[in-house]
Amino acid sequence: MEESGQGLFARENCKFVVTLTGDSQGAESSPVEVKFYKGQYSDLLNEEVFNLPNGQIKKWEFNPGEIQTLEVLVGELGGVKLLSENYPAVSKNTLRELSDEEKKTLLKDLITQNKLDEIKALLDSGVDVNINISSTDSLLMAACSYGRP
Repeated sequence: MEESGQGLFARENCKFVVTLTGDSQGAESSPVEVKFYKGQYSDLLNEEVFNLPNGQIKKWEFNPGEIQTLEVLVGELGGVKLLSENYPAVSKNTLRELSDEEKKTLLKDLITQNKLDEIKALLDSGVDVNINISSTDSLLMAACSYGRP
């Protein structure tokens, strides 16, 4: 089956999303085998074998700690685009609101001084990137306008 393969590791404390899109240059569909493992390519949880037509998408989502590794094998003349995404395990229900003082500090001290590591730590703590920190800008837009190139 294997013409080419790719192995991936999932981050332990993040939601893990894998998306495959059929993209063969030599056939109308691609033979694909995907294996999901609880450990480092050990303790097989699930195995799927299927043909993925060009342009069609197949997607899997895993909660933090559900899988550690996965393997994608594509058969002869097959081709797929693979997108893997890791998201912090924070739900919209647990997002933290910043006080007005925290917003001022964030804009004045962190963003304008390019303290991007501290901003990332704040976002990872459960603060919504879309909160408005000034009358015109969201946190994301403010960080983009002041951030390093």
